[in-house]
Amino acid sequence: MGVVTFRRDSRISESERYKLRLFASQAGQNIHGLVQQLGLRVDFEYLDDEISAALIYAPNCGSPSGYRIAVNAEHSVERQRWSIAHEIGHFVLHREDPDFTVFCDRESYGEVIPLIPPQGNSHRSSKKSSLEREADAFSASLLMPAYLVRKSINFRVLDIRKLANEFFVSYDAMARRVNELRAVERASSSGQFTAEGGRTAQHIGDEQSLLQSA
Repeated sequence: MGVVTFRRDSRISESERYKLRLFASQAGQNIHGLVQQLGLRVDFEYLDDEISAALIYAPNCGSPSGYRIAVNAEHSVERQRWSIAHEIGHFVLHREDPDFTVFCDRESYGEVIPLIPPQGNSHRSSKKSSLEREADAFSASLLMPAYLVRKSINFRVLDIRKLANEFFVSYDAMARRVNELRAVERASSSGQFTAEGGRTAQHIGDEQSLLQSA
């Protein structure tokens, strides 16, 4: 894994794919609406600073799916938005994956225990697993779809700060995305892999399939 191609990813249901396409059709949309549509809920909690968010199986939390996302209440709004998108990626791609660390609420809702010892999946760690990289790729393509970023760049002088504001992401996240897309454009002419995670121009192009029928 490591590359998210939404077009024929069997892990994403048709219903989920439609909702993701709708969200990704416009920059800067309210991610909490998508959370509700996917049957999740978000709780803002005071977590350790190194933990941005976690996907938690919480059958008593009241969400239709039985899952919730705990988000660090002290992080910036832009970082929280990225973290929510990242955990949505885990939800649609990895919740049935045996290699993914799932957390579970005890019967008293809100008291969290891991089902298995944390290994850097829902917890943030310096050494990211392939599942974490895939969730990051998912978050980038959901919040900053390649075709929308390119469209915005084509209509203006490149200004990372303005782009970040338009897509409601951090400056650093947008800078990374623009650099990635530039690398992809260079790779597309040579047919080579990019330096970052072996992602090819075709892989980035497949992100547009969020807006297409499967």
